[in-house]
Amino acid sequence: MDYQRHPEAQSAITAEGALAELRRLLKAGRLRKHLTMDQVRARSGLGRTVVSQAFSSSAPPPSGATISALASALALDTDQLLHLLDVATQARSTPPTPATGVGEDDVTGVDELGRPITDWDPHDLEVHPAADAPAPGSGGGRRWSARLPAYVRRPHDDELAALVSEVGMGHSRMALLVGSSSTGKTRACWEAVQPLATQRWRLWHPFDPTRAEAALADIERAGRRTVVWLNEAQHYFGASGGLGERIASAIHSLLTDPKRGPVLVLGTLWPEYANTYTALPEPGRTDPYTHARALLSGRLVVLPDSFDSTAIKDAQAVAAAGDHQLSHALQHVRDGKMTQFLAGAPDLLRRYQSALPPARALLRAAMDARRLGVGPQIPVCFLEQAAEGYLSDDEYDCLSDNWLEQALVANTQPVHGNLAPLRRNRHRYRGTVTPQIHTNPSSPTYGLADYLEQHGRYERRHLCPPESFWQAAHDHLGPEDLVNAANGAHHRYRTRWAYQLLQRAVESNYVPAITELAWLLEVREPECSARLYEQAVEAGDTRAMCFVAHARDMDMDIEGADEMYWRAADAGDGEAIDVLSERLDAYGAVEGIARVYQKSVDLGDTRCMKHLIEWKKEAERLADVDWSSPQYQDGGRSEVLVLLARWRAEVGDSKEAERLYQEVADARSSTKKVAPRVEQDIFSAISEGQPELRRLLNELRERGVHHAGAEQIMLNVVDSGNVEALHWLHDDISDRWPHFIDLWPHGLEPDGSPSSPW
Repeated sequence: MDYQRHPEAQSAITAEGALAELRRLLKAGRLRKHLTMDQVRARSGLGRTVVSQAFSSSAPPPSGATISALASALALDTDQLLHLLDVATQARSTPPTPATGVGEDDVTGVDELGRPITDWDPHDLEVHPAADAPAPGSGGGRRWSARLPAYVRRPHDDELAALVSEVGMGHSRMALLVGSSSTGKTRACWEAVQPLATQRWRLWHPFDPTRAEAALADIERAGRRTVVWLNEAQHYFGASGGLGERIASAIHSLLTDPKRGPVLVLGTLWPEYANTYTALPEPGRTDPYTHARALLSGRLVVLPDSFDSTAIKDAQAVAAAGDHQLSHALQHVRDGKMTQFLAGAPDLLRRYQSALPPARALLRAAMDARRLGVGPQIPVCFLEQAAEGYLSDDEYDCLSDNWLEQALVANTQPVHGNLAPLRRNRHRYRGTVTPQIHTNPSSPTYGLADYLEQHGRYERRHLCPPESFWQAAHDHLGPEDLVNAANGAHHRYRTRWAYQLLQRAVESNYVPAITELAWLLEVREPECSARLYEQAVEAGDTRAMCFVAHARDMDMDIEGADEMYWRAADAGDGEAIDVLSERLDAYGAVEGIARVYQKSVDLGDTRCMKHLIEWKKEAERLADVDWSSPQYQDGGRSEVLVLLARWRAEVGDSKEAERLYQEVADARSSTKKVAPRVEQDIFSAISEGQPELRRLLNELRERGVHHAGAEQIMLNVVDSGNVEALHWLHDDISDRWPHFIDLWPHGLEPDGSPSSPW
């Protein structure tokens, strides 16, 4: 019976009756198709347990996603089955059985954070809309599940299923899915939590007013049977001002507190962000992701960019059973990139490549903004002004009076579902004030599509934005975006613009900008720089404290440097803690190791407690040694270095440990060996996104380069944002390599011409 067309039947049927009818239709569909349960599983893309429970009369009601997949595999009416599921779940008087190992008293969170999983629309959780319309006759797609294609499982889904199984047994777990844009990360997370939906789990998606602020504000309320949803996790762990590290520490506390479990933390990351957060810093460099790296260790699940042969066969089986979306994708995809096609990525790229000049100029300005750290909410007034420099003279002269409106209409027109090159950001009032993100709060903001952002990072990686970009940034961006843009300018040796952008941010009393400007002016205006550092230190900026401490070191004021490093460490600065760990000989190994590790413990890293005890004992043993003994000709320095090397190896810094062991060997053999630092740094630069550097270096070595040729090659390198590479190249080929500071003493203009004094 069609219960939607006969409302009197809806009131008559009970929850149990609706569920029984739902399962009767599923079984009838399977028998009509002459399918075994394994064949149903293959066609639907669902796991064996999920399929068995869907047909079992003793199991809880299946999820909407499961019903949609089964309806597609069995050629049944999706809307009719979903309607029966609605009746079965909404009118059901007996609550679902709690997960194994979780008592009835543990059903709710600490303060009901989030909403029941069954109340969420996956599109609100940022699952990309599919590229094709639902199958004909599906009733117009009343429910979200009618708009999503059937799900095809891949190996990473088995990893997530095992994780969810452990969560169901009462254990807290976390996983971040790592993959490129539109590879199915968010959809995989959504499918993974469906078994928890029938167990009355809740899902919390921290989002407003910003993701990072929402996460830190309410993470303490997250409690039992809650899914913490961290889609695009770079917005959480990469938050500025130490916010990301505090979020990582808070999540670590949530996962390790048995009184708050079980909880499941799920998120997604692009590979470049995952590499950034997990990479060990170079010796002497800042380590901004200490807690994030520890949190993510062993919790990353990598997704492939494309379907393998097994997944393609499963997708073909589902398509043959009647899934029109997968069938459409299979007809157009030749490289296995099913999810990218379904998410509309090819059409996004075609829209960008075929756009009229004004629309393409807006997109290129947005691409450059994102790769230089601006956004993700980009003011339209910035885009309008910046776009001028991306147009040729003829294109600019041909602009119509309403060119901006036309370009925005073209770029916001969806390619599939609600996926568009640019999307207008809209904010609802939810009882809190949305922070001002740019200088003109009345100006609307736009977000660039993920796929185009990633494409722009590669396509434009060696290009410096034009003059109009920097002027628009100066006129229309807020303080944090100004600092990010200024760093982008400085990395490209556009020092005049770096100064102007930072000066603009300082006018807003943005403390990090004060520190950045002080650093920029250290050589040019040392007195002004000193005043700015003092101002930033008084405002509590730990980065300024570290700069001041370094300056005191250079003046041989060791005690003063220590005082400033400890002041920064007391404020929670990870760089200061790292530096202090390398300065043990300045105040004794016993006190140094104890204080550094205790500081880590105070900041919430409880794993250090065991190390603290062990290393303190070792340091105390060294403190009792008579270093004046003949066997310690170097005053015991080598023994302390051995201790430090072992310590570094223990905490995972194998590179620094190796360097310290080499220093011990040098000290004991009374010979000094100099490592080829230039080569090491060059290859590090290549691995960090400068693939042209190896080619350039080889070109310079193999043939003599005249002055003009060298200058052009240097300009190509600096446009990519790697000014440090110029120092390395100069040191390596100084005999025929003009120093870039001699060529461009005042920096460069955006077009590559030398700047005048400023």
